Amino acid sequence: MPDPQVKQIEKMLVQEEKQEEKNINHAIQDLKKAANAVEKSHKEADKAHHDLDKALRKEHDTAKGINNAAHNYERIQTDVDQAKQRVQIKKENEERMAHSKQRKQTLVEEIKERNEQNHAEREARIVELHSHSPAGGSTFNTENGSVGGANVSRSATTATTGTTGTTRTTQTAATNGPGQASPTNEATHAPATGGPAQAAPAAPVDTA
Repeated sequence: MPDPQVKQIEKMLVQEEKQEEKNINHAIQDLKKAANAVEKSHKEADKAHHDLDKALRKEHDTAKGINNAAHNYERIQTDVDQAKQRVQIKKENEERMAHSKQRKQTLVEEIKERNEQNHAEREARIVELHSHSPAGGSTFNTENGSVGGANVSRSATTATTGTTGTTRTTQTAATNGPGQASPTNEATHAPATGGPAQAAPAAPVDTA
């Protein structure tokens, strides 16, 4: 007959073995879970690295874009400043041209006015010369100032031509009695300087 104590010991050993197997199985399950967790965490870490690389590339691209934008802004700001300077220069030049035009216009008006005055004076001289021209063939006695027996008084009219500078003295006879007036005596005198008279210099023309 087996010893009850031995059976009890065998039973305890069997239970211990079963418990150890359970513990081993639990440990293996835990190990598998840990392995799965490690693999999962590795994938997640790898994904995180990829995300980091992607974020860094975006950061680099953004920084590059910001840098380019800053350079573009500086270049555009420089263009704006230069455009403002050109506008100011053109405006000042426009004002100078306007003043120059006004001066030239005033000068032209003054020259026209002087020309009109000179023209009127020349026309008056021509009329005066024609008014003293001989009207007939009567003779004039220079010694006694008589025309056909009539006493006359002589008056001299002096005109200076604008081109040659010579002085023309026209003597006209006024009758004091019957008869016709004598022809006009004209004397041409050279200028006192002995040479041709110089025309008055024209007014300077503003070329500014």
